[in-house]
Amino acid sequence: VTVAAGETAEAAFALDASAITLAPGWNFISTPKKLADGADTIAVFDAVDTGGHTILLYDGLNYKWKTMNSTDLFQPLDGVWIYANTSYTIPLAFAAGAPDLPPEKDLGKGWNAIGFSDTVPESAKVTLQSLGDHWSTLIGFDAGAQEYEISIARGATGRHGDERPMQPMQGYWLYVNTAETLGSLSA
Repeated sequence: VTVAAGETAEAAFALDASAITLAPGWNFISTPKKLADGADTIAVFDAVDTGGHTILLYDGLNYKWKTMNSTDLFQPLDGVWIYANTSYTIPLAFAAGAPDLPPEKDLGKGWNAIGFSDTVPESAKVTLQSLGDHWSTLIGFDAGAQEYEISIARGATGRHGDERPMQPMQGYWLYVNTAETLGSLSA
């Protein structure tokens, strides 16, 4: 964390940090930005009582689930599933400065687990613009209700409209009709 003149270290950290709130049950989460070195692995969830469930990442390129361990990176654009026996607030420390290149995620044809890449909500249409017309459906998960949200369809309006916002810290299922690379909104 870089501390500006007249600013306390705590205040500087507050500018670079945020938190993920976990609800009891399953949570589909993501980090909106690259995390600081030393605070960028699944170890940030080590204190969570997962009720014996593993933390999971779906690999859309190879069509298989990956069990995450404490040393695996928690990266922007990855949608991660974690079970919590109770509510938790997990602080995140974002990396200082901008990375050399904004994060990207290679997607396989079909369903992919993705993360939202910004700290403020943005429409699905804008968030997924790097995919052009190669995506069709986006589905979020409401951890509080323990159910999937209403789907968002590319080009739709109203209830399923792609103007509906995607949310920071959330994971999403995304269907793409060809292998593509998803670009991030923020660094």
